[in-house]
Amino acid sequence: MSIARDYDSFSEVYEIFKANDDYKAWFKILDQLASAHRTNAKMHGLAWDIGTGTGLMARCLADAGWKVIGTDLSQGMLDKAVLQGPPSIQYRLADIRRSSLTEKADYAVAIDDVINTFSSVEDIRSAFSNVFLGLKPNGLFQFDLNTVSIFEHDMGEVSLTSRGDSLVVIKPLSRYSPDVHLPATVKISVIDKRGNATIVHETTQSEYYYSSELITQCLVESGFDLVSVTGMDQEGNLYREYRNDKVTKLLFLARKSLTKKGGDSNVEHGKDKQAN
Repeated sequence: MSIARDYDSFSEVYEIFKANDDYKAWFKILDQLASAHRTNAKMHGLAWDIGTGTGLMARCLADAGWKVIGTDLSQGMLDKAVLQGPPSIQYRLADIRRSSLTEKADYAVAIDDVINTFSSVEDIRSAFSNVFLGLKPNGLFQFDLNTVSIFEHDMGEVSLTSRGDSLVVIKPLSRYSPDVHLPATVKISVIDKRGNATIVHETTQSEYYYSSELITQCLVESGFDLVSVTGMDQEGNLYREYRNDKVTKLLFLARKSLTKKGGDSNVEHGKDKQAN
């Protein structure tokens, strides 16, 4: 199946799968990291939510006063997003690897594993180049990247969590390896706890590991200046020194370079553990 068809199917239970995720708290963290670097202090510019899914982050942006355009390659996800509202958010079917935004955004986000779903460095470069084209000069681009910890534990071990009337079971089908560029793939089963505990949906999801050095290189090659990389653990605690076992996500903040050539990274860290 294609990624779009996978997510079309997943859209039926996506809000259940994400029920325990606090997007408002996550948005607060992102805003905290980005606010000091915005040229538009009033925060009423255009925000572009890339890989918007069912609009969980887009709604947070709209609530904060942004004009929002959300794009996704899954029509099923977008249909669910439109039903959630508000009508002020514009949702569009688009693949960031293939197209950019006609309007120029002040701020672009690609949150919740968007980058890790890309299967190749070429896809990442294409996506970053299209984000660059869709931003105003000095526009900010913010996204997350899963660390080795996510691949070894969250995607490498069987887990069962309760989400309202449902149970979500995640079972690894193929595991991350530091030696080869192959996806970590999991089978996700959503089970209705009521009655006979019926499986209401099953899908598979694959993600790829990328080192922070590689991502930084792709950003610079695409015309961005790296502003910061911050580590975050599963409780939402932030770490400036992000290479420790607690960190599960890296939060990147980059700025569209005025020279259109990008600049050298100022990140004062060594290579990631188990970097490819």
